[in-house]
Amino acid sequence: MKTILYLVLTIMVVVAVSLNNDGENNTAQQGNELSSNHSSVEVMSSETPSLMNGLNQVLASLNELKSVVMKATENKKKLKGIAEKVGENWDKIEKQVEEKYPDDYENIEKSLYPLLAEAKKEQPNLANIGQLLKDSTKKLEAFKKKVANNPS
Repeated sequence: MKTILYLVLTIMVVVAVSLNNDGENNTAQQGNELSSNHSSVEVMSSETPSLMNGLNQVLASLNELKSVVMKATENKKKLKGIAEKVGENWDKIEKQVEEKYPDDYENIEKSLYPLLAEAKKEQPNLANIGQLLKDSTKKLEAFKKKVANNPS
C-alpha cells in the first residue's frame, strides 16, 4: 500500500514539475502577447526564473533520490551519487535563497542537509532517509509556491 501511495505521489510531483517547466517556456515564448492576468509574470525579476529553475532541479533530484531509495539495498553507490547531485543542485541556488529568504533557507536546510549526510553514509538508514526526503520535498514545494506567488 505504501509503495502505491509513494508511486502516485512521485508521479504527481513529476507532473507538477513538468507542467511548471512548460509554463515557464510558454511565458518566455509569448513575450509581449501575455494577457493581463499573466502580467505579474512579466514583472518578475531576472533572478526569480533562475531560482525557480534551480528549485525545479533540486526537486527533480529529490524525486530521483526517492526512486533510488526504494531500491537502495541493491545499489547504495547510486544512492550516494544522486545525493551528491541533489547537493550540487541546491548549491547553485543556496546563496540566493539564504540572502533573500533567510527563514525559508533555515527551514529547508534542517531536513535537506541531514538527508544528504545520511544518504552519503556507508550504511544509510533508509527509514530516516525516507522521512527526511519527505520533509525536504514538502518544504521545497511550499517554498517554490511562495516564490512563484511573491516574486521579488
